[in-house]
Amino acid sequence: SGSSIPYKFILKKENNNYIVDSYQIPRDGSLYKNDMKKIFPKSVLEQINLCKREIVWKIKNISA
Repeated sequence: SGSSIPYKFILKKENNNYIVDSYQIPRDGSLYKNDMKKIFPKSVLEQINLCKREIVWKIKNISA
């Protein structure tokens, strides 16, 4: 089994390098959808949803 969780990484530039300063992930359950809207801009949410639909389509066609 496996899972997929979207992360938002906040980067900080230090000495010409970027380091992860912090990150955000949506909480699960009933809080997930609202957290996703708070964490990611609409354009990113659209890409995430497109990717999910493609994965579901591939799984259905492999099983057929």
